[in-house]
Amino acid sequence: GYDDDDDAKRRRNRRRSSKKFRERGVGVDLGVDSDEEMIEDDSEDDDSEDDSDDDDDDLFGDDDVDAAGGGTGDNRAEVLRLKREKRRLAREKRRRERGEAAERERRARLRRAFEPVQLVENFCTERDDAIRMADSPERFHDWLEAAARSKRSTTPKVSDDITEDEEEEAFWIMRKISDVQSEWSSFANALATPGAEGGADVVGAAERKERAVLTSIIYALRYMRVEKLEPAFVKRYRKDAVSSPAVRANLYRIMDEDGEWERMTEARAKIEDVLTAEMSRFREEEGGGAGG
Repeated sequence: GYDDDDDAKRRRNRRRSSKKFRERGVGVDLGVDSDEEMIEDDSEDDDSEDDSDDDDDDLFGDDDVDAAGGGTGDNRAEVLRLKREKRRLAREKRRRERGEAAERERRARLRRAFEPVQLVENFCTERDDAIRMADSPERFHDWLEAAARSKRSTTPKVSDDITEDEEEEAFWIMRKISDVQSEWSSFANALATPGAEGGADVVGAAERKERAVLTSIIYALRYMRVEKLEPAFVKRYRKDAVSSPAVRANLYRIMDEDGEWERMTEARAKIEDVLTAEMSRFREEEGGGAGG
């Protein structure tokens, strides 16, 4: 009848007005539905199924709760609350799995429909998706991803105490950048000069300035890793913590050296793991030979 025709028209209009997966400004319509559109129908079906399950529980009761009828009212309420929480978690898990399946299907459809170079040109690769989802500057996205994959993924907050590992890395970075090393060395030379005017006051000031160079490197890395601030922002607005002028002038070099430090420490860790495994195997063979 007329109602059926109106419903059909509304569905067609909704499909026609739904947004497609398209990168603005490139002029290429990929013809693939967005993630929300692809899982919309599944989500509606799931919600209706979940609602019907809840309605059934409300109408007919919960078998487990009824079986525990000998308990008090508080116990029955607690059991019912736990059952509802369990159903809620199960629903969230099903929705998450459906979303992941829809994402895999979308990527498969893109790979079937377009050449890899077209996906790169239109920013439709998995890396582009990760950049869109991450709340970090794209210009050093790879640097942050490498830090997150490493054992050092739990970088201390800016307000936390400085660790020995951070001091070791800061000293290594300081020696790799000539401007920073020159600034640090000028304070170190003042400490090494015997009979300097001012005595203990001069020595104390030199020690603080020498220490400030290393702490500036540590705080700069924390700001860029944890708070995801860009070097230009740190240089201009974080002078109170990053007090060393040489460090502020070489923040991009510090980022590069930090990546080199990470690669070096990862290689060292792998070598240590191999040596440990070999030593364990050698001890086992020696123990087996002595026992025989």
